[in-house]
Amino acid sequence: MIIFAFPKAGTPGCNNQACEFRDEFPKLESHNAVVLGVSADSPTELLSWKMAKKLPYDLLSDPDHTMLKAYGAWGMGFGIIKLPVITRSVWVIDENGIIVDMEIGVGPKSSVERAIRALNAQAVQA
Repeated sequence: MIIFAFPKAGTPGCNNQACEFRDEFPKLESHNAVVLGVSADSPTELLSWKMAKKLPYDLLSDPDHTMLKAYGAWGMGFGIIKLPVITRSVWVIDENGIIVDMEIGVGPKSSVERAIRALNAQAVQA
């Protein structure tokens, strides 16, 4: 399973990240990986974005940041004014529920690249 966190549906970096996962979905699927994106956006916003971008995977709404906090992707932002923010992140979880790879603060394109590398490494170990 691959879970990726993104700050806000429809923004440039999030569009890039989501579309990278969409474009690489056949590779991810070949590893039998389930892909899930998560943000604090409402289910309505996420469904609209999913349809507009033709995303082949599910998006999860975490408006109270419960999951994002548990996974370490919710915290103070950068810069002079510290506001709470979702940190773009990716986790790869094996069939036993173990996080085998993760990065908090990953780039939009590098998140899918990292996930593919982790899946390939898991396949070699199997």
